[in-house]
Amino acid sequence: MLTDWLDNAGSPTDEPTFYGLTPDGLLTTTRSVRRRLDLSRPVPRELIEECLRIAQQAPCGSGRNTGHWIVITDPEVRASIGALYRTAFEHNLTASASARKPPPPQDQAAPPATAPTAQDQAAPTTRPGDLSPPRGTSAETTEHEQKRGLEGSRKRSLDSAAYLARHLGEVPVLVLACLQTGDDLPDGNQAGLWGSLLPSVWSYMLAARARGLGTTWTTVHLRHERAIADLLGIPPGVHQAALIPTAYHLGETFRPALRPPLLPTVHHDRW
Repeated sequence: MLTDWLDNAGSPTDEPTFYGLTPDGLLTTTRSVRRRLDLSRPVPRELIEECLRIAQQAPCGSGRNTGHWIVITDPEVRASIGALYRTAFEHNLTASASARKPPPPQDQAAPPATAPTAQDQAAPTTRPGDLSPPRGTSAETTEHEQKRGLEGSRKRSLDSAAYLARHLGEVPVLVLACLQTGDDLPDGNQAGLWGSLLPSVWSYMLAARARGLGTTWTTVHLRHERAIADLLGIPPGVHQAALIPTAYHLGETFRPALRPPLLPTVHHDRW
């Protein structure tokens, strides 16, 4: 099946699909799956290796593939990594909460409240997800609704990340992507080195999605990189990148994520 698809994938008249996904559908619905990973259903090794063969086709510097993959299915090893991951996540959560502490209140009187005008009372409301403000609605109101939607999305992501931290060791397959340099990472041109690995990680996730598997990209484990290297027998000169929990997913309701508007982040010819 894989060989046939690879042979035909470059045909301009062919639009290969898996599980009913078109290329655009695959790219826009490969979401971070954390809560909905099926922790009880085994994943065949052959299916993981098929996804990794697809990942090998990703671009890499000078055509040299310096990436390595550790596919972790041993229950005891997964449990050990899960425990390290959980402590790292809790540390990050505490540090993030401390950084978000509000500044102490200042001695400043609040502006007096004003009664709403008839025009204010008649103004229509904006629903989250609207692409343009209804007539009579200010751009500030629309921006507020979009911001509220993004904040809700971030909270859901944090909740699902906490769930993953509690259950990472139970995920049937953990795929650890590594970069072999044979030495310490250099001070310069790390972008070039990692750029030869990270596209293949994303390709792995796309291939997994196309085959009914859920994944998520996480680097929380890197707080304990040395301990995990010792646990897995990773030699010096091999550096860990993303850890990809992989399992069949529960349900099928993946859709494009809420993102900020594109135009403020696009620059033509200069910043």
